[in-house]
Amino acid sequence: MIGYRQKKQNRMGGILVGIFIASIIYAQSAIQQNNEENCFMAERLKKARSIAVSIRTFIFQDDEIWSRIGSGWIDDKGGLIVTRQSVIHGGDSIEVTFFNGRKTPAWVLNCDPVSQVALLKINDALPYCPPSSHCSDIKPQDCIILLGNSLGVFPSVTLGHIIDFQENGFFLFHGSVPPGNTGGPLFNREGALVGMLAGRRKIESYQDPVGVGVPITTIDHVMQRFFAFAHNQSGWIGLCVVDITHKENQGVRVVNVIPDSPADRASICKGDTILAIDGQSILNANELAQHIKTRSPKEQIMFDVRRNDVVKSCVVEIGCMPIKK
Repeated sequence: MIGYRQKKQNRMGGILVGIFIASIIYAQSAIQQNNEENCFMAERLKKARSIAVSIRTFIFQDDEIWSRIGSGWIDDKGGLIVTRQSVIHGGDSIEVTFFNGRKTPAWVLNCDPVSQVALLKINDALPYCPPSSHCSDIKPQDCIILLGNSLGVFPSVTLGHIIDFQENGFFLFHGSVPPGNTGGPLFNREGALVGMLAGRRKIESYQDPVGVGVPITTIDHVMQRFFAFAHNQSGWIGLCVVDITHKENQGVRVVNVIPDSPADRASICKGDTILAIDGQSILNANELAQHIKTRSPKEQIMFDVRRNDVVKSCVVEIGCMPIKK
């Protein structure tokens, strides 16, 4: 009887030892798999961060300078900066900081009124960045990685997962969205672009606000429409202007002139006030933009410009919008 019990105990001990060893092997396998997963994501993030940018928008108001921080990324196919319109709205000047710390001025090329996707161009050559793959096949519970500027920490990394899709085509994702990340790129675990951070939204079932993303398909459509528009050789002179708030003053104020642009070659300078085009008064920046877009390249127009309380006229030859250097 004792021998039988001893054999039974030995058998149970062997089973327990086997389970213990199997648990160790499973744990080691899980740790190894987790390490491989972390290395995989780290490698993808290393490539992804080279296209992320920090964007600072400066606003001049009442003799003071205000600034707004946002994020964006380099579109490698068009050589443009993609961001959210709210990041650059109302700005007098824009500064882009790349992953290597280099800073350069930027100007607005286009803002889509529906998706609020904004496209920026810089004066200097873009730093090297690897081609970014796009992924439109996303679904709830998929991993989301946000790269952006979190209160001056760039690039910051935020992890989350997709919750649901809205009727307007935007998607919601759960994860911390610190200030300064608006306009930042959203990646999946493979490092492919899946969208842009549009902002945050409060939902009853969640204690903290959730992120709102613009799908990459929407952004691609905006880019395609823009390139088709630019390909049609719409007019361009290389000016960035703002409305004049004082009603007694007419015209628009020049806040940036693109080097070697048609406006630069016509000696229009930062600080000038554009009063009229071909004798027709200009009341706001949108009116000026519409005048320029409807003109053809090589066409010459007459600008009435005020500088230091002196009004002079200058001829500007319409050019074509530069896309990629």
